Amino acid sequence: MFWVRSEWEKVDLCYGLADPFKPTPEGWASSWRTGATGDLGQCEVKVCYTHLYAGKIETLAGQLEERRERDKSYDAPNRKRLRYHGLIWLFQHGGIDELKSIGDKLEATSVRNGLNVVRNFVPSREQDTLGPLWPSENGEAYACGMALALVELPRRGR
Repeated sequence: MFWVRSEWEKVDLCYGLADPFKPTPEGWASSWRTGATGDLGQCEVKVCYTHLYAGKIETLAGQLEERRERDKSYDAPNRKRLRYHGLIWLFQHGGIDELKSIGDKLEATSVRNGLNVVRNFVPSREQDTLGPLWPSENGEAYACGMALALVELPRRGR
């Protein structure tokens, strides 16, 4: 069984092969501490906007490195196999025209900060109309463009 869970104050997502473990809150916590779940990795999620993205990638790279260093203290055989990813969401309010250029900047910043780009930003071809999901000042349907990328902290000794 493959599992993904969200954690508070640790990482945004962690994932792995959940065998063996007890599917209870105590089992999850115990499995995480001992590595019995066969954890595969951790993923930090960053939300960026075309008007607000400065420093986000540097923070992400630091967080992934911090996770890797912290995980060295766990006494579990699978800790050397763990992978550290960053999922970067990029949003543009009311348009899509800046997604490509800002996405390119975020990818270049990722590489400069030692992260491998596993999946490039692929901007949406049209902006999504989110209807009543988001409020608007004039009562019209709110629209935005979005794209995402996946980056990874390279494994050591490769």
